[in-house]
Amino acid sequence: EMVEQNRRFEQEIIESNNEITQLRKNLEDTRVEAMTDSLTGLYNRKFLDTAFSQAALEATKTGTPLSVLMLDIDHFKQFNDTYGHNLGDLVLKQVAHCLGASVKGRDITARFGGEEFVILLPDTAIKEASIVAEQVRKTVASKKIVVRSTGKSLGRITLSVGAAQFRPPERKSVG
Repeated sequence: EMVEQNRRFEQEIIESNNEITQLRKNLEDTRVEAMTDSLTGLYNRKFLDTAFSQAALEATKTGTPLSVLMLDIDHFKQFNDTYGHNLGDLVLKQVAHCLGASVKGRDITARFGGEEFVILLPDTAIKEASIVAEQVRKTVASKKIVVRSTGKSLGRITLSVGAAQFRPPERKSVG
């Protein structure tokens, strides 16, 4: 009887461990989902706000540069109104893919809202950020929008990009 009780207890432990593993996976999936833009797969603005705060704190502590790129798809509203939201969504996905492929290491790409994106560039000065901005702009502009069913070209995607470098607050000297 004791051996049988032990066996049941071991089975309950196995089932409990499996349940805990599944709950952890579900929690991680939910956490990732809460930080990710569902359309583009990039980080969302909520995640970006936290990441920027952390990066600014780090840049202030270490004295390393921190730059930010703000990107906006040119004439996107007009494109969406003309060709429809489904094609507009495909353009957003294509731009997101290009942006994601253009970053490295600790760089963070996020959808800021609508057709606006942000790239956070830790350890990057404004000069290098401007180079990244131009590379991203060229990469996106190299992509044609073609309707697969008809082969009709709808032109190219262009971006307006701004670059800025974070300036840590000045410390007041005592004395």
